[in-house]
Amino acid sequence: EARLRVVYGGICSTDLELLKGYKGGFGGILGHEFVAVIDTIHPVTTTTTTNSSSNTDRDAVFKTGDRVVCEINCVPHNSISSSLGHSTRAHDPVRSALGIFGHDGAFAEFVCAPLCNLHAVPDHVPSRVAVFTEPLAAACQILEQVHIQASQRIAVLGTGRLGILVAQVLATFHPFVVAVGRSTTSFALLSHRGIQTITSQHAVSTENHAFDVVVDCTGSLHGFSTALDLVRNRGTLVLKSTVSTSSSRNATDDSEALAPPTNNVDLTQVVVRELTIVGSRCGPFEVALALLSRGDVDVAPMISAEYALSDANQAFQCASQRGTLKVLLRTPFADEQLQHEQQHQQQQQQQEEHQSS
Repeated sequence: EARLRVVYGGICSTDLELLKGYKGGFGGILGHEFVAVIDTIHPVTTTTTTNSSSNTDRDAVFKTGDRVVCEINCVPHNSISSSLGHSTRAHDPVRSALGIFGHDGAFAEFVCAPLCNLHAVPDHVPSRVAVFTEPLAAACQILEQVHIQASQRIAVLGTGRLGILVAQVLATFHPFVVAVGRSTTSFALLSHRGIQTITSQHAVSTENHAFDVVVDCTGSLHGFSTALDLVRNRGTLVLKSTVSTSSSRNATDDSEALAPPTNNVDLTQVVVRELTIVGSRCGPFEVALALLSRGDVDVAPMISAEYALSDANQAFQCASQRGTLKVLLRTPFADEQLQHEQQHQQQQQQQEEHQSS
């Protein structure tokens, strides 16, 4: 296990939903999107485990001072899941989840996490970019679960925090991606990346049953009804939203009102139209970091505001406002880390200039 000195944390819709009662609420420290620096590493004291060699390997990989991001699903060090991939840990029956249940999160100066959850951040990726790794990995998970052919049309429903990331990830690998949003607030960001945008009202009237794959990122109980309107017969619906049943009318993602308010979802359509429904959540950090490292996904324009950790209440108020994308929490350690990153960047530029001269 490692104690991590947090640099930045990002407020997401799940954090807001937890405050509204999602999963019965959470009484600990929130925060599961973050970038940090290893402060100390605590060696495993148990001498006999089924995967002790794996833990030893992780001790060797990381050292104090390394900058890392962290998967959210935590399992005991002697669990076989600790030596397996993220998808296995995500479904371990005794897992806890950072800042969601059973484990304090990262909206603090320090947080502890298993070594097997950590991933090194490339030196050239700024911390304000690396903090997006967790939600970007969740977007990448779609491609791990659904085989999408090059000729198929994809609709990403919801152009809020997660929808923007999902649209960018899918557009990196597939040519026919359309972002569908209730508001046009985020359309310029998506259009700049070459992604087609359309309002939900126009999509429902002109693109009825027109998409092979529809990804619901609305953060709303009503988004599913609109997704049914857009997906073709025998198509696939991917559900990415986690939402408290008491908060649908107050959802903060861009497309919370895509469908008319209703408590009844016509599941008969799923049977008659032979639809495939895929639940999707945590994803591969290594893929997300590669996309950020190459600049395939642009996250900097998504930062709406940045607050000191001591101003967390104001940060959450800002994050809950309609149209707000990503709000970051900055710890007291951030200034020192950012100065270090700037110095590293300057050194890299000087080396490149020396090599080219």
